[in-house]
Amino acid sequence: MGEPWLVGSGEIGERLGLSRRRVQQLAERDDFPTPFAGSRMGRIRWRQEVEIWTAGWRGRAGDRCDGVDCRQLAGWIADCLAAHGLAFIEDDEIEELGGVLRQLLSAAGIRGGAGCSG
Repeated sequence: MGEPWLVGSGEIGERLGLSRRRVQQLAERDDFPTPFAGSRMGRIRWRQEVEIWTAGWRGRAGDRCDGVDCRQLAGWIADCLAAHGLAFIEDDEIEELGGVLRQLLSAAGIRGGAGCSG
């Protein structure tokens, strides 16, 4: 059996390396694929639409800094803060946090690549 045609937040999170909560935050964006249906387990979407959206989201200029995915790193930090009840970081703030991380890594001489060595 091939890939499932429909995916929920859990499957989307696994593919992107994000928590279910972070996927739910992304799902609030206007450009995120519209749910196909909802159930007690949550909203489900067409896998192909999510993959097309993901390619555009991951490919945005400024998401990567010399091999280190600063936007993904910012998302993980946001997930951790939310999981511990310390802060809820909106999408636009995650973009800003990614930029700060990019500057921090650059100032520290981290150029990325395998193992993120300088």
